[in-house]
Amino acid sequence: KNYKYFISCVFFLFLFSCGFNEIIKISSYYYVVAVDSKDDKDICYKLEDGNYLGLIGGNLSNLFQYKKQLIAVKALSQEDEKSFEYYYIEMYNFSTLYPERGVQGPFTKFELENFLRKYNNTFENFHPLKID
Repeated sequence: KNYKYFISCVFFLFLFSCGFNEIIKISSYYYVVAVDSKDDKDICYKLEDGNYLGLIGGNLSNLFQYKKQLIAVKALSQEDEKSFEYYYIEMYNFSTLYPERGVQGPFTKFELENFLRKYNNTFENFHPLKID
């Protein structure tokens, strides 16, 4: 009788300990992945074995796309909603062992605008992606 109670307790602990998990596809290799919390999102690269490699860490607050380029906006803390880092991501349309080579940053918004200007691009060309 006690073992049924024990198994029931273990089952419920396992059921409720499974964290939040959300995956949003951006392209064939790039995804927004949230684990344990809807607020803790990361840009990830999907590897050939089906696992995901995080590229910028959590706290992704906004994501913008222009052609095969992304701008990821990362909140520095959840308490201060006005402090952000910006990352430029050149998306590869093929499988690669080093997707992190396509990531530039972190930048301030001013630094990002100067970086984009070097490549005859502007932040205004990028359109927001829905990541909620």
